[in-house]
Order: sequence, then structure tokens, then C-alpha cells
Amino acid sequence: MIEVSYLGYIFGTRAAPSHMKRRDRGTVVQDGAANNESLKAEGQAQQDKADAERDVASREVETDTARGQVAAAEAEERAHQQPIV
Repeated sequence: MIEVSYLGYIFGTRAAPSHMKRRDRGTVVQDGAANNESLKAEGQAQQDKADAERDVASREVETDTARGQVAAAEAEERAHQQPIV
């Protein structure tokens, strides 16, 4: 969020002069705030997202491990079956 807001200011300010020059007038006014509470909220949101991504990755590893164990058990069971003649 902070990066998006910051880059919006940068790119907007860089784009404005060409429009102002064509009109031979204009003023760039930047209005925004990043107070301590909004920064804390943004940091917490990023941490929550990272935690959720880590949980998903952990569950995927657990699922892959369980699938591998099932496949190994099935292969062992097939190996011990008597061939039908």
C-alpha cells in the first residue's frame, strides 16, 4: 500500500509537466498522509499475509508428504500380492 501510494505520487508528478506545458499553466499539489497508525496497520497486514502464505506452504508440504506415504504403502501392498496364475 505504501509503495503504491508513493509510486502514484512519483509517476503522477512526472507525468504532469507535459500536460501543464501544453496548456501553458498548471500546479502540482500533493496531498497525503502516512501517520504512525496507518504504517502499523500496513505492517500488520503484510505480516498477516506472510503468515497465511507460510501456512498454505506448510499444508502443501504436509499434503505432498501424505500422498507420498499413501503411494509407498500402495506400492508395497502390490509388491506383496501373490500373482494370480
